[in-house]
Amino acid sequence: MKRFKVQACLAFITFILSVVLITGCGSGGWGTSNPDSTAPTVTAVVPLDDAGNVTIKTKIITATFSEAMDPATLTTASFTLECPAGVSTATGVVTYDEVGKLATLTLPSTPDLPPTTLCTATITTAAKDLAGNALANDFVWTFTTDNTMKTFAVLAGSTVTNTGPTNVTGNLGVSPGMAVTGFPPGVVVTPGTIHAGDAVAAQAQSDLTSAYNLYLGTPCTVDLTGQNLGGLTLTSGVYCFTTSAQLTGNLTLDAQSNPNALFIFKIGSTLTTASNSSVVFINSVSSVQSDNLFWQVGASATLGTTTSFKGNIMALSSITLNTGAVIEGRALARNGAVTLDTNTITLPAP
Repeated sequence: MKRFKVQACLAFITFILSVVLITGCGSGGWGTSNPDSTAPTVTAVVPLDDAGNVTIKTKIITATFSEAMDPATLTTASFTLECPAGVSTATGVVTYDEVGKLATLTLPSTPDLPPTTLCTATITTAAKDLAGNALANDFVWTFTTDNTMKTFAVLAGSTVTNTGPTNVTGNLGVSPGMAVTGFPPGVVVTPGTIHAGDAVAAQAQSDLTSAYNLYLGTPCTVDLTGQNLGGLTLTSGVYCFTTSAQLTGNLTLDAQSNPNALFIFKIGSTLTTASNSSVVFINSVSSVQSDNLFWQVGASATLGTTTSFKGNIMALSSITLNTGAVIEGRALARNGAVTLDTNTITLPAP
């Protein structure tokens, strides 16, 4: 009888152990585990998404992840910065802190980021965790750099001179020179002010140098050397002249309903417009389209009488606006003078 009870107990114990083992194996227990199949995410970034007035001196861009990442997948190919969109910054270095799960893109000491520019940072799906899981989608965030230059409608390196009832909407300045003449009769519309050789004008010139060098180094997409801009219709892109550029008649810029359409003209020496010439936008959905139009001029720019011009002229030397010429944008000269004669210069709408 006792033997029977012992056998019954052993059978019961064996049954219980079998159930436990089967249950454990079925649920992944007892030394086994489910593989990690969860995609990592980005939990924090610096600069913050949609941040404004980020200093152009910024050299560190960071992204924090939800889990440990494979450092080998965090490179300048998977962690990128474009300022503006479509224009890559100088190649930096990407490092990864395992403790903080933090990826850092360190930019070179020079150049600075371009002023007043929407920058786009991206972590691509090439970034993977230690189990080989990639981000579900590219992680993209943006920020805008600060700029003193943005507040200036007119900026010169040596002097600003004016004849007649010129109207300037925005700041007017000169640096390192200090001479501003012809105001009045010219008018700088409030809240715009005149900055003659002060710290504000000096910072604006520093911003201008950064922007000029950025666009100088931007690769060309179309070479227009030898062609007159008059009569052309162009979509967004980087257009280059190895020497001078001439506009006689109308230049049409087709934004193709893209509010961020970017137009860059790189001109090796001079930019000249004939009388009554114009720059016009079509299919534009943005009131700030002129703010996305840049004229990088290797020498001087001269606008003919009653020219209707758009965009930001950034000339290495001087800028001359003949009688009645109008700019929706900026006249920014790095080293030389800005000469005005009964003109209207208006900053693009904010």
